[in-house]
Amino acid sequence: MIHKYQYKDQYIVLDVNSGAVHVVNDIVYDILDYYEEKSLEEIPKLLAGKYKEEDILDALEDIRYLVDHEMLFADDSQVTLDMLEGRGAVIKAMCLHAAHDCNMTCKYCFGDKGAFEGERSLLSLETGKKAIDFLLAHSGSRRNLEIDFFGGEPLMNFDVVKALVAYGREAEKAYGKNIRFTITTNGLLLDDAMIELIFKSAPLHDIGKIGVPDKILLKPGKLDAEEYAIMQTHAELGRRAIEAAEKRLGASTFLAVAKEIAFTHHERWDGSGYPQGLSKIDIPLSGRLMAIADVYDALVSERVYKKAIPHMEAVALIRSEKGKHFDPVLVDLFEATAPIFDEIHRQFIDP
Repeated sequence: MIHKYQYKDQYIVLDVNSGAVHVVNDIVYDILDYYEEKSLEEIPKLLAGKYKEEDILDALEDIRYLVDHEMLFADDSQVTLDMLEGRGAVIKAMCLHAAHDCNMTCKYCFGDKGAFEGERSLLSLETGKKAIDFLLAHSGSRRNLEIDFFGGEPLMNFDVVKALVAYGREAEKAYGKNIRFTITTNGLLLDDAMIELIFKSAPLHDIGKIGVPDKILLKPGKLDAEEYAIMQTHAELGRRAIEAAEKRLGASTFLAVAKEIAFTHHERWDGSGYPQGLSKIDIPLSGRLMAIADVYDALVSERVYKKAIPHMEAVALIRSEKGKHFDPVLVDLFEATAPIFDEIHRQFIDP
């Protein structure tokens, strides 16, 4: 299986099974569309109107060399369970195919087409639990294990992913193991409706500060340990305030997202945040997004206890917290859109 794509004037081919990455010319790039399906006699005819025959034949020779040396279309035969059991192999990591479906339609991908074929489907909770049990039972003396959720787009099955993480956290205790969970995502599952909800809900992220005394909120210096502990309660107070609104007004998606943001925007990717000490994908996406936006706003704005800092310094500080305070994927996206943050800040800055 290969993935091929073009970036600016570069033609790039990734061979999935060998891990080889090739930067090729346009002829090789085009031939690869036909290489597995057409004969060596048919391919020159198909591309005759675009390239010279001798150039096509030279390119075919280059491709054949890579194939013969297992650097292109490498063998993808699988290691069987019998092979593992027969040699007492230890398993330390596992990839779980959480979603055989995607929110994008890339030509090379396997969602309902390509090498994997099959119907679009999602991993079931029971199957995922059995996979986790299998990993734990066959991990031997290894203490630290890994599970990656991939797809397709695993966020399309995020409720099951979260349930499996919770199950794994309980199951690992009996074995004295530690499972590191990761997720491979394109990060694009935010549809227009969810973006609009987050946009409207985000202003309520600090509503819990109405329960924090003004002497703490307006203190011109650094908070002491007792004051900081009181300040930290605003996340829980915000959750309670919005929950009370839900009871009076009725449940709504808007209030649900607002409550999620208020309660989780001070959690940190490495688990050192508050109020729950959540980490990585256990933190809702809305909270992870709000964390970056909230910190950026605090850095570039003047507060009673600090001066504002320039935009580029704020970007550098957020970058330095990649994988610690913030979701590393979201930090990359933040950097790519940082000029927009600067433009919005300049537009709405207090006079």
